[in-house]
Amino acid sequence: MADVIPVRRGHANPAKPERCSTHSLLLAVLLFAPCVLSAQSPPGPQPPGSSRPAGAAGEMSAEDIFKRFASRILFLTCEESADERSLASGVLVSADGFIVTNAHVVERCRSMTATYINGASRRFYEPVLKYYDEQSDTAVLKIPAEGLDFFDVIARPVRIGARAYAIGNPRGLEQSISEGIVSGDREQDGVPWIQHSAPISPGSSGGALIGSRGELLGINAWTRTESQNLNFAVPAATLVKALSGARTVTGFLDFPPNAVLTGTYSGVVLQLPGHVSADFTIVVAESKGAIQGCMVVKPPLAGSGYLRGTTHGSEFSFLVVSGSARMSFNGQRVAVSLAGAYSELTPDGGSGPNGTFMLRRISAEGPGTGSNAQNCPNDAAVAREAAEQGDASAQLILGLLYYEGKGVPQDYAQAALWIRKAALQGNAEAQATLGGVYELGKGVQEDDAEAAAWYRKAAEQGNAGRVPISVVQNHLGRLYATGKGVPQDDGEAARWFRMAAERGDASAQLSLGAVYLYGVGVPQDYGESYFWVRLASAGKASGAKPEEIGALLGVIASHLTPAAVSQAQERAREWLAAHATEVQ
Repeated sequence: MADVIPVRRGHANPAKPERCSTHSLLLAVLLFAPCVLSAQSPPGPQPPGSSRPAGAAGEMSAEDIFKRFASRILFLTCEESADERSLASGVLVSADGFIVTNAHVVERCRSMTATYINGASRRFYEPVLKYYDEQSDTAVLKIPAEGLDFFDVIARPVRIGARAYAIGNPRGLEQSISEGIVSGDREQDGVPWIQHSAPISPGSSGGALIGSRGELLGINAWTRTESQNLNFAVPAATLVKALSGARTVTGFLDFPPNAVLTGTYSGVVLQLPGHVSADFTIVVAESKGAIQGCMVVKPPLAGSGYLRGTTHGSEFSFLVVSGSARMSFNGQRVAVSLAGAYSELTPDGGSGPNGTFMLRRISAEGPGTGSNAQNCPNDAAVAREAAEQGDASAQLILGLLYYEGKGVPQDYAQAALWIRKAALQGNAEAQATLGGVYELGKGVQEDDAEAAAWYRKAAEQGNAGRVPISVVQNHLGRLYATGKGVPQDDGEAARWFRMAAERGDASAQLSLGAVYLYGVGVPQDYGESYFWVRLASAGKASGAKPEEIGALLGVIASHLTPAAVSQAQERAREWLAAHATEVQ
């Protein structure tokens, strides 16, 4: 019998544990040794083909474990190149051919063979990859088979000190069994592991760790070579998540899983101003480091359109041009997951709203060769579909697109119609926006009373989405101060100005300063006036130039003693320090 070619080895450490795959150029000679497999079985009745031993009230012997479960562990051969192979193990976890193994087993595979061994009988399959997660070191394969015996995968706590058996293909020696105990329930970098003392070697990766009652505890993953019997397995609870993820994937992933970015990815994007999140999907194709495809963003955010960019190793970047914005995405690929940050690019080359995103590949299917800016969905199409089904956030987006003429012809009447639909459903951002529509008379007859009513509805909710609530409060203060749409009421104006000013709205702070200066709706107070105008000078008060605010401060200071001015200035500095993120 020929020797097994040594596996690439190194000393394991917490940051980079040694994995247990083994390499050989002579697979044929490795297919003749006895073997053992894995299982799972808590006592009690169970469906045919599953791993629970009927009537097993006590523990099973190593011999019984081997006889009952060995055929459920497969021999995996990974073709990494024309002259390099690695050998490992996998565990059947469903009657229809789902197999769990380790992510490091498949990470370099260009193709794979799974051998089902039952006594002298052998069946050879070419599995497809359905799930891959480097962080938890799990992968799920699928073979076209039915009616095979399998392990039930059930999340359960491990019993420290309980007997445990490892069945796998160490060094290519088929279905080898070893015995030990569960030594600990560990966590490393947020990832759970079962520590045990059943000996494993390169090639055992992906093999079963079985409890003494026949239950599948997990799959073996790595060992510390500088120590004795410090072995670690992926727990069954992690495998439950992996198997569930695999069953949701349409199609399959490519070998090797890190080869190209091509595929369909789904996830969540978070816009940091306002912390607004939305579901989104990208469908991309990669060729020679260039990527292109489509992005679809669901309400309450927008940004659907054509994307193109580049990859550099695990890093990628792409630009999306939609009907509403141009956005730059930068991130990193880890196995089948993408994560990073984005920013909206303004016409002057600056940055607008920004945020983060996380995506996971749900299909290996890309956009095809015909993908271009013309056949990618735009924001209007995405929003309209949801808006017509009654989605308030989609109705608002569609209204704003009509208002700005982005992706659709500009139409103020259509804008007002869709924004009103959203406002009537209680969407605070739509209510605030509709107030502005009525105040400006865009698409509707100008009506300050309607404007005030909708502003108040939004203000009473205390949140207007991406419209700062302080802006709404300031508008209400202005309407009460001028008597437009509401009875003129200086006290009510001062109340709304104060609410907005306390939230950091510079325009409201300037108005409140003027209210105190002239004693309109509040007792005249030059100290309060100086304080609020001083705050306004640190922000961006609309309609007021810095030199005008400076001149106003001079006028107010003329009514105060130097000590009172210093006191107001110190108070303003303290307020600004405490509310640094709120200044507008």
